[in-house]
Amino acid sequence: MKCTICSKPIEGYQNNPAPFRGDACCDECNAKVIIPARIFLSRIKNKQAMILEEDNSLRFIQTEGRVLSLEQLQEAVKGYIEIFPKKIPGYLAIINEEGLLKDMKFNRLAELAYGIKAVGPVLICPSHLME
Repeated sequence: MKCTICSKPIEGYQNNPAPFRGDACCDECNAKVIIPARIFLSRIKNKQAMILEEDNSLRFIQTEGRVLSLEQLQEAVKGYIEIFPKKIPGYLAIINEEGLLKDMKFNRLAELAYGIKAVGPVLICPSHLME
C-alpha cells in the first residue's frame, strides 16, 4: 500500500490519514503532517495559521498582534492573496492569486484535506484572525 501523503510504499504499520482523505499514511507523514494538522484543527481559538506547502509539508505562522497582517498573509502564500471560495467552518483558505501565472505546483495536501484545487501554498486561517 502507498502513503496517501507522500505516495511512497508503507513499511510496517499504517496510520489513519484523517483529516486528509485517503486509506493510510506512513509513520513519517503521520509524525510530520497528520499529527500537527490534528493539533492545529483541535484548537480553533488559537493564534496560529497553518500553511499547506506544495511539497506536502506543513508550516505554522503566529500572529504578531490580534490578527494576521497583510504582509504575513502575502509571505505565507508567496504573493498576492485571494480568499478561496470553498467554505471551511471556522476557517478561511487563502491562496496565491497569481499561482497559475507563476507556474506554482499543484497543492496535493489542500485537495486531500479540503477538496481545494489550488496551486502554491494554501493558508488555513482561523476566521477570528482576519479582519
